[in-house]
Amino acid sequence: MPRREQRQRRRERQQSAQSAARPNLIQKYRSWVIGGAVGTAIIALVAFGAVNSISTEEDFSFTAYGPTHTLGIENRSAGFVSDILPQGKPIVLNFWGGTCPPCRAEMPDFQEAFGEFGDEAIFLGLDVGPFTGLGSRSDAESLLQELGISYPTAYPDSDPTRDFRISGLPQTIFFDAEGNQVAREGFLSGSRSPV
Repeated sequence: MPRREQRQRRRERQQSAQSAARPNLIQKYRSWVIGGAVGTAIIALVAFGAVNSISTEEDFSFTAYGPTHTLGIENRSAGFVSDILPQGKPIVLNFWGGTCPPCRAEMPDFQEAFGEFGDEAIFLGLDVGPFTGLGSRSDAESLLQELGISYPTAYPDSDPTRDFRISGLPQTIFFDAEGNQVAREGFLSGSRSPV
């Protein structure tokens, strides 16, 4: 084989090896970059006042699928801003749908978190599937029963997705004890597998 062809092949192998090495570097620092970006965004939102209290205009009524004793309400129906926010506890508000695969995947993790932190925070899973095309109330009830979900879940009496800027499911909004929105996340799961 002539030297010229050998040099050409050697260059091609080196370029190929360098190209293969680049994604490893990107993959290595990807979670760091994403984590830093999310942290920076939250700090910026807090600093510039974009993370704020929810207004009474964004209140919505809901009806619980099951027990409400951990929600601090007596009846199965209540208002989010009028009955839940004033309780002085952090709130985990999760929007989900009965036929949403990532929603299904994260529910066991919410159940586990509820078991661990249910006395310290209010958990509310809000079924918005009928408003987003991701299930009916019947689908939601079947999913809750199938997964053995015992944390508080409910369905809203009207569509809250626009007021809360929900563009996809699942979506979780975290409120501090004063009712200030402090974080918003999409799919949350320890396994990160929507299957």
